Amino acid sequence: MEHVDCGDVKGGSAKDIEYSLRGVDFPAEKPALIQHAMEHSANKVVMDRLDKIEDRVYESIVDVTTQVGKAA
Repeated sequence: MEHVDCGDVKGGSAKDIEYSLRGVDFPAEKPALIQHAMEHSANKVVMDRLDKIEDRVYESIVDVTTQVGKAA
């Protein structure tokens, strides 16, 4: 499946974040998540949201999306 850039304001939904982080091996640190998302063509909104999460180890994609929601 090819990534489609969601350039609209909804581009940072949990689904978009999950898509950009598909294939990440958890647990994973914030820098690894950001690097993975960049390598998988995450849009600016997703990257901005990941940039705002706490700098810590994440145990799962649910852990990431929960933190994104808190940081928004």
